[in-house]
Amino acid sequence: MDRAAPELRLTARQVYNLLTRYRVTRRLSSLLPRRAEKRKKRLAPHVVQIIDETLREQWLVLEAPPLAPVVAEIRARCEEVSFPPPSYGSIVSHGVV
Repeated sequence: MDRAAPELRLTARQVYNLLTRYRVTRRLSSLLPRRAEKRKKRLAPHVVQIIDETLREQWLVLEAPPLAPVVAEIRARCEEVSFPPPSYGSIVSHGVV
């Protein structure tokens, strides 16, 4: 492991993780990077709808304002209807920015 890790430009822990994944399936495809689409969506659909509507109304205009006030508006709208407010990172990674 100590010799393989630098050759693969990985840490020893990453090599062990890959080896563990390979031993489970015994297929080389288990060593391929995992696809992001398997990741569970964390935002509730109604929160995503609020984000989409607010971004469309306030941010996706010819001269877009800074994103921070729009994020504050999204959070306020969520709290107004008793939904958990999304984080700044969730809004940014929602695919708009």
